[in-house]
Amino acid sequence: MNAIHHARHRPGDSALAARLKRETAGEVKFTPADRGRYATDASIYQVEPVGVLVPRSLADVEAALAICREAGVPLLPRGGGTSQCGQTVNRALVLDCTKYLRRVLAVDEAAGTAWVEPGITLGALNDSLKSRKKFFPVDPSTWARCTIGGMAGNNSCGSKSIRYGLMADNVLAIDALLPDGQRHVFGALPPPGEDAPAGIAALLDGLAALGSREATEIAARFPRQLRRVGGYNIEALTPEARAAGRGNLARLLVGSEGTLAFSAALQLKLWPVKPRKVLGICQFPTFRAAMAASQHLVTLNPEAVELVDRTMIDLGRSIPLYRATIDQMLIGEPDSLLIVEFHGEEDAALLRDLARLEAMMGDLGYPGAVVRATEAGFQAAIAEVREAGLNIMMSMKGDGKPVSFIEDTAVDLADLADYTERLNEVFERHGTKGTWYAHASVGCLHVRPVLNMKDGADVARMRAIAEECFALVRAYKGSHSGEHGDGIVRSEFHEAMFGPRIVRAFEAVKDAFDPAGLMNPGRVVRPPRMDDRSLFRYPPDYRADPAVKPVLDWSAWPGPQGGFLGAVEMCNNNGTCRKFDANVMCPSYRVTRDEQHLTRGRANTLRLALTGQLGPDALAGDAVAEALSLCVSCKGCKRECPTGVDMAKMKIEAQHARARRHGIALKDRLVAELPRWAPWASRAPWLVALRDRIPALARLSERWLGLAAGRSLPEFSSAPFRDEEAEMASGAGSEGREVLLFADTFNRHMEPEILRDAVTVLGRAGYRVRPARAATGRPLCCGRSYLAAGMVERAREEARRTLEALAGSDAPVIGLEPSCLTTLRDEFLSVLPGEESRRLAGRAFLLSEFLAKEKPDLPLGPVGAARAHLHGHCHQKAFGAFPAAVQVLKKIPGLEVAPIASSCCGMAGSFGYEAKNLETSKAMAELSLLPAVRAAAAEDAIVADGTSCRHQIRDLAGRRAVHSVQLLAQALRDA
Repeated sequence: MNAIHHARHRPGDSALAARLKRETAGEVKFTPADRGRYATDASIYQVEPVGVLVPRSLADVEAALAICREAGVPLLPRGGGTSQCGQTVNRALVLDCTKYLRRVLAVDEAAGTAWVEPGITLGALNDSLKSRKKFFPVDPSTWARCTIGGMAGNNSCGSKSIRYGLMADNVLAIDALLPDGQRHVFGALPPPGEDAPAGIAALLDGLAALGSREATEIAARFPRQLRRVGGYNIEALTPEARAAGRGNLARLLVGSEGTLAFSAALQLKLWPVKPRKVLGICQFPTFRAAMAASQHLVTLNPEAVELVDRTMIDLGRSIPLYRATIDQMLIGEPDSLLIVEFHGEEDAALLRDLARLEAMMGDLGYPGAVVRATEAGFQAAIAEVREAGLNIMMSMKGDGKPVSFIEDTAVDLADLADYTERLNEVFERHGTKGTWYAHASVGCLHVRPVLNMKDGADVARMRAIAEECFALVRAYKGSHSGEHGDGIVRSEFHEAMFGPRIVRAFEAVKDAFDPAGLMNPGRVVRPPRMDDRSLFRYPPDYRADPAVKPVLDWSAWPGPQGGFLGAVEMCNNNGTCRKFDANVMCPSYRVTRDEQHLTRGRANTLRLALTGQLGPDALAGDAVAEALSLCVSCKGCKRECPTGVDMAKMKIEAQHARARRHGIALKDRLVAELPRWAPWASRAPWLVALRDRIPALARLSERWLGLAAGRSLPEFSSAPFRDEEAEMASGAGSEGREVLLFADTFNRHMEPEILRDAVTVLGRAGYRVRPARAATGRPLCCGRSYLAAGMVERAREEARRTLEALAGSDAPVIGLEPSCLTTLRDEFLSVLPGEESRRLAGRAFLLSEFLAKEKPDLPLGPVGAARAHLHGHCHQKAFGAFPAAVQVLKKIPGLEVAPIASSCCGMAGSFGYEAKNLETSKAMAELSLLPAVRAAAAEDAIVADGTSCRHQIRDLAGRRAVHSVQLLAQALRDA
């Protein structure tokens, strides 16, 4: 069997690509960079595919299947690419189903079922079901980006499997395309004596015969664990399963990891939503105490019991996004937490559940050791920490990382404490330790030993630990694969766990469905060795390109290229950037749904470039430039990526490398030098405005500079802000504490009234306002426009001027434009690392942050508007400054502040002005910002602290947006 010869199909097969382009309507991606982006998932493996097809319809899938069958090319269906075992990488044609095959096809409310396409994410599905008060309950931590097809492929479980079971329990039928081109709906097996559907009668008869023949062996060998997802679910074929109503062929396809058929559509079992929930966070002095308590806590009939260990507590606290939440979850300094979740219809009943939990903890010897979480905001924050658990673990810097290979073994709860203790002893014998978290309610704990996959000795340790761990699992009659499937990392252990006869039965199932070995070969059956380093992301010949010389400081990360490669390698492909519910990340992916325009895709492109896998000098090459072309440097990933991938900073390195090789385009140089020529534009603003007033000039600007003719450009003021205006301010603040006002180029020359209002507000708040300025020469500049063009040396000059000018004072530095002020807190540390930059970063504040921190007594009155719709600038959110803007505006009497749930506005400096980006810019704004602005009442205020944001709102919605300080100044005037 497995007649396909992989060596015949080289990656980038041009004949195959040409045929796919002719015979399908899908997107055909065969470049080295495209293949590299699909060569990895969230596992330790990297296998370059033959190519990638993004099908637009099922017809494209059928055509691709026929082409691959004729050409003898393997096929790999893929969802979100977040698998941890290597099942979504292969030398095959990858079918990325996530962009187009994502519809809800039908919902039958009476029956409680839904038919969906495989590429829909669990989050999108449940959002669509909210109005029906239904939901699909299998909830892995990746729910916001994992697809239903991928979940079915893995037989996913989630935190609530104790209540709702696994995917196999909740997928009722699968409309499947078989490798030979036939299409059939696989559901309940026909009763004995009833004819099977024509076309697959022989297949079904063979499967039924296998179930009868192997029933005794299955009963003896399969562990009696809820969490058994290893191998194929052949227990569904036995007469006992059929008699019990579990003889469903959908169960066989679930967990098959794309090795048997392509799921064209899946019928799911829906459940009613329980509208209320409460959480109790149980504190334990030791890890073993938490494990021993699990078997007792589950008797309270909770929805879930989830572990958080000390390592996760400490790492989570080190990530700004999660620090406050974790602190709120703790009483003192516990070693481990168990988060117990109850759902129901009535608050009173749920509070009684919490009281029973507290009583049980007291009975176990831990009185007063439960933190209650009854408020929705706190619960959501806890959920975010739990869902990021794996990625928090992966935030360790350096080559040693928690590695997934014994990730989700499962044992009986009564054995959990002893099993985990003995497994920790295995780790100690091999000179490492494990990180633990997740599903204590079902004895399935995600454990990852810390190992370096670039080190051959640690790879050998990985195999030794795996063999000893699985021996322990067998001794406890547990499951070696309890949630994340088999892939490369676990498939080879099936024989040790199930015995040779069961593995031969698995092979018989594979051969019955796929005799040519077309579908995702080498996974589940006939696998390679899990420690075959030629399949690793870091193979033995993995090396950093010594020619790469970074210009920014990356010393926080160890390793070559000054730490630059280590920073890029922090991306573990977990796919958090594919979420649509994040605060900002990743705006370009939200509008393109293209792996290339995603933080993960960009990080993979950079890693390949930095290690010579895309050819020489690839950092300055076209593949990297294309991957970064729609990156708006929002910095959302810096805060929201659990492993801290800072793509905005990485883009500066790439821009610098490209500028050094190719030079800088005229448009980019003009934008970069804006701080230099803005004073001249303010002397003759009418001259600059001619470009917008004369259509021919607008068209010429598009032809010569690439500036979209349909865009208006910023208007320069003929009365720009002068530093002396801050010094001449008088009033209550003239003798108060000194603050330095950092007047950015944009507000200084385009909207000077904002700076004047800032002087008024600070003065009325009791501060003595002084300008942040150099002793002589032109105004200070943050250098951001230079960084955007890759002109790092010019930006370094501006940073040095600023640091020298501000060195003689410890006064707070207050800014109005988020992108400029945060440059003082962020990029300065990279272009001029040292104590002076750190001190400035510690005293640089946006005005709203400063007011929220200082809480001055401001005599504010009503402003006329009853409601203010507040859009947060990306950098406000990335640095946690947006809540301060909300807090300060709420001090205005009678004003309701309504934060707009939005990502990037789409203007992003000069990005939205460029003709090539115009439609993408508009699409970003249309996701949520513009609909919210259009829905606002005419008398409501629209507030945005970013210059670009205000311009985008004016251009595309026709509404004037103001800076928050303008509302505060108005409130002072109206008091």
